Amino acid sequence: MSSVFQNIAVKGHRKNLLLRCLILHLREKYNCGYRRIARRIWEIHELDELSYDGLLSLSKRTLSRGTLEDRPRVGRPRTVRSIENIEQIKQKHFHQHRNPGQRSTAIDLGMALSSVNRAIKIDLKLKPFHKFKSTKMTVNNVKNRIQSAKILLSKYGGRPRSKKFLWNLVVNSDHSGKIGLTVMHNTKNNVVYGISRESIPRELLESPKEKFTKGIIMWGAISSRGLIPEDGPIFIDEFLDEYGSNCNKKETMTSQKYIDLLQEKIMPSIE
Repeated sequence: MSSVFQNIAVKGHRKNLLLRCLILHLREKYNCGYRRIARRIWEIHELDELSYDGLLSLSKRTLSRGTLEDRPRVGRPRTVRSIENIEQIKQKHFHQHRNPGQRSTAIDLGMALSSVNRAIKIDLKLKPFHKFKSTKMTVNNVKNRIQSAKILLSKYGGRPRSKKFLWNLVVNSDHSGKIGLTVMHNTKNNVVYGISRESIPRELLESPKEKFTKGIIMWGAISSRGLIPEDGPIFIDEFLDEYGSNCNKKETMTSQKYIDLLQEKIMPSIE
């Protein structure tokens, strides 16, 4: 059930504007008291951060005043972070595919950057989240995946009660890419403070990087019964060290070694 506050994205005494309108509407329609109105709203709607006693108090106060507007308050009224400006800021930044930036929003609305920042953090309570990388899907990729899914469903069954259901016997395995063991160097955040670049010792300014970085490769599988092996993935380098006949030559994976991996490490876990 949706909240009655879903369209009120501001903080403080203005957030109850929609709720006050609902209270006055119910009074005009049913001509009932504040307790009955509060009970009806409490049973129908989900109220965020508002208790039943608070709803009773708000209903009684709204009916006694008979208006949506607040009483005049002391101090300078808001001129920049108004409901209209906050709504425009929300439309520019909330769940947008491309974020225009707070400076651009401040210029477009004729506001200070600090006001836009406070509206986003305090009034709208929005937080920034970094995007993550994913595989770009083309139209052909989608069609091929759908076709592959249909083939698998027809081969192994789609429901556990079907006669040809074989998903409990399927083992899906894969190996990781090379996972680097060297810490990445961030040229923007990793800085050295000094009066001038020439005054800083060279060893502080340098960030040595290995030409051939070290890394590891892991192998694992999953089935309807869980992970294979159960205690975690297999480190390929540790497995290949068992074949270390020549210390000067790094062992690599071959077809026979992969068969040995399945027979020695994987088959016992499956059985």
